[in-house]
This record gives sequence, C-alpha cells and structure tokens, in this order.
Amino acid sequence: MLHSAVLEAGETAARSARSQARSACAGITTQDVADDVTLVVSELVTNAIRHGGGHVRLDLQVDLDEVLVAVWDAGDDFDWGVRSAQAGALTGRGLGIVAALASSYGVRHSSGPGKSVWCVVPGVAESE
Repeated sequence: MLHSAVLEAGETAARSARSQARSACAGITTQDVADDVTLVVSELVTNAIRHGGGHVRLDLQVDLDEVLVAVWDAGDDFDWGVRSAQAGALTGRGLGIVAALASSYGVRHSSGPGKSVWCVVPGVAESE
C-alpha cells in the first residue's frame, strides 16, 4: 500500500514523518519492522530538511515482505558517505543507521532540481 505526505520544513517535520510511518505500517508489519521504518524515515526526513531546503515528500510503499521509503527534497547535492561520528557529536550517525537497517538504498536525481533518497527495509508480515 502506498502512503505519501508532503511535509513542511520545520521543527515538526520529523515528528510528523514518524507518525506517518507508524500509521502506514500498522497492521501490516511487525512492531520491530515498524520501529526500523520509523527510525529510517526520521533520519532521511531530518537530512532532507537540514540539507535539501524547503518542503519534502515522504513516500512509503508498505508490503508484507518489505517497506520502500523514499524522501524527496529540492536539493541537488548528496553525499552517501557513511562516516563514524565523533564521540559526543550530535550528528553524523543517520546514514549509518539507514545503511544498517536497510537491505538496499540509494539516491535518484530528478531531471530538474531535487532528488529522492530511498531505502528498502526488509519486512515481516504481522501475522507471521
């Protein structure tokens, strides 16, 4: 099932995105999968707001065996460099978290301005 939301840049964007992720996964995935999806959504939306500027679009394709997460923003630059964060640093761990939880991930550049950063979180149906 496809779920989409446009989120305005601001303090509530990541919170709204987490809520969208939990709602999209409810009744379809296990709680563990929903937690993983919620975490990667939060990280990708936060990066899109911080580095892409403007509003972002969150797309979630929830199926029994996987969840496709895609976050579009208006920025063109992206560095998937998964780095080690400095001890005590408040940033620098997000893409490492996404890489650890996703079975695949990448960036699609638009023909115009913008890009979509996506990942696939392996799923397990709630009834399994």
